[in-house]
Amino acid sequence: MNACFALAVLVVLASPCRARTVDGTCGTFPASVMAAPYNGASDCILHTVGERPLWHGIAEKSVRQKIRFTFTDGHGRYLRTLDLTEHADGSGNLVLKSIARDDDGRWVISSQHSRRLSAEQVLRIDALSQAAGVWDFPVGSWDGDVNSKRGRGSIYLHCEMLEMERATPDDYRFSSINISCNHPAKLMPLVDYITDLARLKPALGGLLY
Repeated sequence: MNACFALAVLVVLASPCRARTVDGTCGTFPASVMAAPYNGASDCILHTVGERPLWHGIAEKSVRQKIRFTFTDGHGRYLRTLDLTEHADGSGNLVLKSIARDDDGRWVISSQHSRRLSAEQVLRIDALSQAAGVWDFPVGSWDGDVNSKRGRGSIYLHCEMLEMERATPDDYRFSSINISCNHPAKLMPLVDYITDLARLKPALGGLLY
């Protein structure tokens, strides 16, 4: 088993869940995502802290799209989420949340920061997403990208999972990658740009966020 995947599985198994579905998941992601390898590491943790399932669709008529990036630490210590909401006028809101266990071992949102994005900044995110092909498939993975800066198949014990979601009024897309094991050159301009906007500083030479 891929070492990064094994660590991600441990995160899922160790996380509490208030209302599991019949198949044992928590409903943050659709069944198609949970059935694919490497996916769903953050499912129950996001559910526990009240993150909304994006695949349920967008109810607000004033919202064009919602994007969520979830970074899950391979050691199960924390998660980081970046939630982008694009409004009808093209502007956006970007919210950075840090999720960790409290003194009682419960997953909680330990900090939260938000900022307003201009229409130009949102367009830049869309352009970088299109260039990277992030939303080209309903469910997919970036693992094994031959353009990885760190070498195809490289494994690190501190591997961090990145799950990327996008919901529009008519569609839902998902893709994932072991981001600290495999930095695809095609994807990193998008990751670097959106994390910089959120002021989410990389650590360990860019391996972790």
